Formats: sequence, C-alpha cells, structure tokens
Amino acid sequence: MLNPELIPLRLVSASRRAPLQIDRRTVRASQRTAVLAGEILLLVARIGFLYLVRRLTRQKLGTLLKEFCQRMGVLWIKVGQLLSMRADLAPPEVRSELAKLQDRVKGFPGEEALLLVERELGRPWASCFAEFDVTPLAAASIGQVHRARLKRENVEVAVKVQRPEVEQIYQRDMRMVRLLIWVLELVRFRPHARLANMLWEIEEAMREELDYRYEASNMRRLKKTLTPHGVYAPIVYDECSTQRILTMEFVRGVLMSDYLAVARTDPPRLAQWHEANRVIPRLVAKRLLHSFLRQAFEDDLFHSDLHPGNIVLLRDSRIAFLDFGSAGTMERDFRRKVDMFIEAMGTRQYSKAVDLFFLFSDDLPSQGIEDCKRELVRRLLIWDNRSRVTQLPFEVKTLNRMMDEMVFVAAGYGVAPVWSFFRMTRAMATMDASLQELFPEADFHNLIIGYHRGRAKRLRGKIFQQPMHGHISLQDWLEVQQQLMEDAVYRGSVVRRTAQVFEATTSKVMLLVARLFAVGAGMAQGLILLLLFAVIYQHHRDWQIWMPTLPYLDALLTPDAVAGQTWLLALVLLAYVQNRLARLSKVFARPR
Repeated sequence: MLNPELIPLRLVSASRRAPLQIDRRTVRASQRTAVLAGEILLLVARIGFLYLVRRLTRQKLGTLLKEFCQRMGVLWIKVGQLLSMRADLAPPEVRSELAKLQDRVKGFPGEEALLLVERELGRPWASCFAEFDVTPLAAASIGQVHRARLKRENVEVAVKVQRPEVEQIYQRDMRMVRLLIWVLELVRFRPHARLANMLWEIEEAMREELDYRYEASNMRRLKKTLTPHGVYAPIVYDECSTQRILTMEFVRGVLMSDYLAVARTDPPRLAQWHEANRVIPRLVAKRLLHSFLRQAFEDDLFHSDLHPGNIVLLRDSRIAFLDFGSAGTMERDFRRKVDMFIEAMGTRQYSKAVDLFFLFSDDLPSQGIEDCKRELVRRLLIWDNRSRVTQLPFEVKTLNRMMDEMVFVAAGYGVAPVWSFFRMTRAMATMDASLQELFPEADFHNLIIGYHRGRAKRLRGKIFQQPMHGHISLQDWLEVQQQLMEDAVYRGSVVRRTAQVFEATTSKVMLLVARLFAVGAGMAQGLILLLLFAVIYQHHRDWQIWMPTLPYLDALLTPDAVAGQTWLLALVLLAYVQNRLARLSKVFARPR
C-alpha cells in the first residue's frame, strides 16, 4: 500500500470538478456498422462541402478528423493517435489536432456496471465488495472506473469495468479499418508508410487493452521495476479481477491534469501547494523522464501512455502511475539501436545519430542517402542551437519535436522508420505536456546526459570495486566490454544496411544492363530482317513485283556485288549475336 506520509494535500476539491455525464443511450454492436458508415459518409460530405466553398483549411480538416475519432471512440482514437505520430502522412496542422485526442467520453449507467461485475465474478457483488459507488469517477471508450471498498481487506479500491459489447464493436470497427487501408493501398497512398503494418500495431494494442488480464500482469511487473525509480504503482487484487473487470488499489494524490489546470488558472495557490508538500517541479520532471528511459532501456518494459491523466503527484517530489493498459517492450537488437540513438542525440553526436536513424527503416533508397544525411545533420545543428536558448518556447526544443522533423525530412528522400519506432516516440510525446509545465527551460541534452550518468552509477553499484590484477579494475573491464558490444552492434548494423543499399543499387544496375542487352537483341533482330530483304532484292528479282524500285539500292546490290555465301555467313552471325544478347538479357533480369 502507498505510504500515507506520501499522500499530498488536495489541490482541487471534488466539488469543483464537473460531474461525469452519463449516456443512457446505448448503441448495440448490431447497429454499429450502420452508425459507423453513416458517420463516415457525413465526414466525407462535410469535407467535400468545405472544399467546394474553399473554406477547408488544414486545421479545420484536423478538427473534423479529431471529432470523428472522438465520437467513434474505441479503435478510432487509437488510429488517430497513431496517425498523429507520422509527419510523413499528414500536415502538421492535422497531426496537431489528432494529437489532442483523449480517450475521455461519457460514462454508461452504473447499474449496468454492477450487473457486468456480478456476471464476471459469478457471484453477487456484495460477496467481494463492502461498498460500490455506482457513479463512475472517470470513463473511457473501453471502460470506466468506480470507487469501491473490498470486503475482506477493508481497503479502498478502484474498479475498472469494461463497457457492454465493446469487443464486438471493436471487431466491426476493425473490419472497416481494414477496408479503408485496403483502399488507400490500392490507390498507392503513401506506400512507403506501409499502412498494413499499422494494422498489426493496432490489433496488438487493442488485444491487450480489451483483456484486463494483460493490464494486471503489466501492473505487477512494473510495480517491481518502478520501485527503485521512486515511482509508485498500485496493487492488483486478483481475486476480484477478471478479463473484463480490474480491481486495484485506489491511489490518493494529485492528478497531473489537475496540476496543469491550476497552473494555468491560479499559480500562487500552486506555489503554496509546492511548499506545503515539498514538491520541486524540476526534480519531478527529471524523475519522470529518467524513469521512462530506465523502463525502456534497462527494464525492457515501459508505460507507453504517460499523459497527464495517468500521472499522480505525491509528496517529496514522488510520483505514481495509473492505467497500465498500454505497456511496451522492444526486441533486443532494436532496443539497443534506439538506446544508442537517444544517447547520440543527447551527446550531440549527430552524424552517428542519423546513421542510427537510418537503421530504423526497413529499406533505404539507392540514391540520395548522403543528401538526406547532410540535411538531417543540418536540421539537428539548428535544433541544437535552439535548445541552448532558454527563452525560446518549450515545444520548439523538445526531443520529440526534433524526431518529428527528422521523419518529415527523411520522408522526402523515401526513408520511413518502422512503426515500432513511432510507438516509442509516441510514448515520449505523451510526457511533453507535463514536462513543459514542470521544467519549461529544460535542455534535453543535459537530461539525457544526466540519465546516462545515473545509469553508469547504477552499473558500478552492481560490480565489486576490488581491483583485478595490474591496474585495471573489474569495473573498467566491464565498461570496456560494454563499449565494445555497443560499437559492434552499431558497426554491424551499419555494415548490414550499407550492404542492403549496395544490393539495391546493384539490382538496379543489373536491370539497366539487362535492358541494354534487350535493346541490342532487338537491333540484331532488325538487322537480320534487313539482310533478308537485301538478299531477296538482289537474288530474286521475280519476287519484286510488290517491292518499290530503289535506284540507289540497285546500284549497291548488283548481282555480283555480294556473294550468296557472304549473305549466309552474315545472317548466321547476326542470328548468333541476337540469341546471345537475348540470353544475357534474361540472365541479368533474373531476380536475386
């Protein structure tokens, strides 16, 4: 349980919060396809009308798409959030609007929630809970949260209850998304983005979010790894949890979303709260970012949705996380590349950072890579200068803003990172709103360097400090091994990618050679036809009734001008050359 001494004073009273609205009109899964089709047609009609009257701006388009995704909920919010990460798919104004998508909707009746709890537990709700508040605290498109008290443990808990028929609605929506992506691929819309791969990302994310057993597992695992970070995670109560309900400890604290609201409306009261609860905003910002980097690169399990509604502020600059439905992990080799990329960005090794950035793409074009690298390095140097000016707005200095710009520039050269890279960047982007208020003058280079210093210190703490033979300590030896491993991963990956580019270039050259041989074979075939014509013209005058009279050809091809054997030899030679050229064309055109 959370130490009571860490529970801070209230910043926003419950009475000042607007009550959650309840929507008693329920759209059943059987009606979903018709409702969705109608909403899509209405969206297309509104966009078409605004375009015809010349009032369709990029921001207006983004607003329409955001409102559509918000109304449809469940899957469509996830689609909008994924698209907001891709600078190569939509203009900045559209992505900016989609980035505002929050999974916050009206709740459904608490009586329905109680019925679902009893159905899932297989017994009356009173056998598990001493109290159950039917008024939801918060609601999202997949489920909503109720406050309750466990009967046996006599502790206050939060119970997350899934919406009725939400899985069936998701399946129907998924069919529509597959159809839309099929159409986009058919018309060759942004083929480099590999929209089909986005389907896999969506299906994996939704599969976990629709089954609360995954979230319970994420909670237990992250609770162990977050404790050394000074970050708290709630306790899960398995006996009152199933696939569709999740019972967890109710964490008392100040939501970061409430903190941001007070920061905008009443800064003096916020300053008093800082002092009363011994909260240092800069320290909270560093703990938040460093904890995320530790989760991603040291623990290999990270909370991937750290928006302000999922961060709780505690006393003594401590924090707690909520909502573990979105947790990410990375394949080992990919994780090492991302780790080295972030470190290269923080230590201002921009040429190395760009080389590593190229490794996040499935394939690279055979031309323009050096131009792309020069452009990216130039943009990184500009970002570096911006980050040193403390008076500039926070949003133009963030690491996420720079990675977004890199994706946009690289797309112009045909380079597109894989979707796994965007899962990581989105997880970092969700923290920007909190970091902006907590540490507006932050220099991300220093924050990343600070993380790596702490990481090295933690590594040293795990190693015996006794010196080995000679003057080399065990610590120094292990650090050298670590550096060699990183260098091997980096160089090996670069060599493999260079080989891929060389292979692509070689394939294009071979295809060009094959076409040249094909042209040569065609020319040889044409010469054979011309020679046949000449032989007929010279030796078979009786066939020339249908031929035109050619005085110049008559003078050149007199009956004794060229012997028949010579004509035959020339024809055989040309036939041989044509055959060899045709064979070579097939050999060079053969895929490898």
